[in-house]
Amino acid sequence: MKSQFITSCVLHLLLALCIPGSCRYLVSNLDVTPGSEDFISCVRRYSNNFTSISQLIFTSANSSFLPVWQTRVNNARFNQSDTPKPSVIVTPVNVSQVRTALLCTKKHGYEIRIRSGGHDFEGLSSTADVPFVMIDFINMRSIDVDIANSTVWVQAGATLGELYYTISQKTDTLYFPAGTCPTVGLGGSSMGEELFWAIRGGGGSSFGIVLAWKLRLVPVPKKVTVFRFSKTLEEGATELFHKFQTVMPNIDRNVHISVLWSSENVGNTTQKTIRITFAGLYQGTIDTLIPLLEEDFPELNVTREICEEVKMVQSSVLFAGFSTSTPTEILVNRSAHDTWNFKGKSNFIRAPISIEGFTKIWEKIFENDGSATFQLNPFGGIMNETSETALPYPHRVGVLLQFLTRVDFSDQPSYTTPTSLARRDWLQSFEEFLEPYVSSNPREAYYNYNDLDLGVGSDSYEEASVWGERYWKSDNFKKLIRIKARVDPDNFFKRPQSIPVF
Repeated sequence: MKSQFITSCVLHLLLALCIPGSCRYLVSNLDVTPGSEDFISCVRRYSNNFTSISQLIFTSANSSFLPVWQTRVNNARFNQSDTPKPSVIVTPVNVSQVRTALLCTKKHGYEIRIRSGGHDFEGLSSTADVPFVMIDFINMRSIDVDIANSTVWVQAGATLGELYYTISQKTDTLYFPAGTCPTVGLGGSSMGEELFWAIRGGGGSSFGIVLAWKLRLVPVPKKVTVFRFSKTLEEGATELFHKFQTVMPNIDRNVHISVLWSSENVGNTTQKTIRITFAGLYQGTIDTLIPLLEEDFPELNVTREICEEVKMVQSSVLFAGFSTSTPTEILVNRSAHDTWNFKGKSNFIRAPISIEGFTKIWEKIFENDGSATFQLNPFGGIMNETSETALPYPHRVGVLLQFLTRVDFSDQPSYTTPTSLARRDWLQSFEEFLEPYVSSNPREAYYNYNDLDLGVGSDSYEEASVWGERYWKSDNFKKLIRIKARVDPDNFFKRPQSIPVF
């Protein structure tokens, strides 16, 4: 089944799409160990232009090694002096250089890590506990927009912000629907038939390297409407969100409202409360939105005064944390966006939570020291019309909300201070507390919000299913394993929680 947002999605998937035999040809199994032959000498031997590629290779002997590595470590939890770093960083500019880097990585027994935007929740694109080579696609980020055919070719190193900005420079009536964080790399936005199915949501780095995507743009109005407001418990936030969870999955598909929970003190007192912030986007005018919400969800009380009509690209600026008056160039300015320092856990909610349930959740949140935030996105709409086996990503039909919990460590010098440890303990206790309120059999989790606490065992299906079925469910996980065994039987493309080979 074709994705709504990707056309034929023609790919440059390295290793000739990794069909049986071609992977083995390029990265043939050689009986070598790390350090048995110099990586740079190998690149010299196999490169057709060593002078060119040598300027794109960095080792710890280079003064620029650390800055290059740090550039796209977006979770500061993994940007520490004691964080294991690559033996070699390669920043290729073309396919030939990627091929050479892969061949020499395999030849010398290194593991491979692929980095696009560097937003991996567990830092797996930038670090490893074994000797590894990191291929960083920061130099492969071209974006070619074809307005006539409503498509765009995007290389793996481009970010969402760069994509949004580039599209906006060509048209105001086409866009690509993806995430709200501008610095996420396109290579990390998961979207011969079975292999094409696998890489769209099954963790593309388990099967090879996607060098570019051909994406289908969707029509949008010249002006969209955005709004934002918040309510505390004292202002009826509990009752409002209780209704929100059932209304939003069935509301007009042109309306999307994301939600943020946070805790705070009431005024200058020590009493705690929850603030719920609603951030809305409507693909239409204010004049159409207001009567729509008055009929379908009057309790929101969205008024004309809090609404603003903007171009679609300005909505991306707003949801990235800036005002709509901020120049759209902010989307391509990586230094303007804060790095994070957090640990996150994801869940999916399939049954409405009662008022009593929310009251208990608030009490549990009050046990936290204020370092936790909670992001919820309503599903429904076309998601309810897509089979959970259409693509590897199965969390569609019947899901009310996607739920992300994060605790922040940015005020701590390390991940292991007493305060950090207390926050980690609270996060785990909150995860256990949520069990009655979230999906079960399996308890679902989102692979793009990967969490190594779920487990990393991969010696047998029994071990791997502990975490794999939470990301993909049983049927999809078993299919991914079958595809992996055919296209990468030597398991060259591996990392913790990658698709295993048994």
